[in-house]
Amino acid sequence: MARIRDVSRQKGFDMQKRKWLLPVLLSFFIAGSVLANTDSALKVEEFIYKGEHGTVTFLHKKHSERNAADCGFCHSALRTFGGTVDQLYGHSICLKCHEERNGPTECGQCHVGIKEDSLNLQSDRDQ
Repeated sequence: MARIRDVSRQKGFDMQKRKWLLPVLLSFFIAGSVLANTDSALKVEEFIYKGEHGTVTFLHKKHSERNAADCGFCHSALRTFGGTVDQLYGHSICLKCHEERNGPTECGQCHVGIKEDSLNLQSDRDQ
């Protein structure tokens, strides 16, 4: 009868090394999955918000290129507002930044398809 040799021991691949192989491989797999999902989230170029005051299109790339050093300003504010962009967020965060950095500040420059006479946005800004 032929004798079966343990090839793994001959090559120095003993049990001590084997027990770390699976956790290391799983770590690489998990890290790769997280990075792949993050990368796909960053590829979204525009967000369109439709509401009773017209449609606002947010161009992420345009904003992130201009404000690359301060991603946390918008993203931390989004967490504060529950991850949604509404009138309160838009006017307290977006409009404030637009005023400070010479962005568009007139209603119709961001809100497309609105009737200016039907809005009372100026009073909302002052609140």
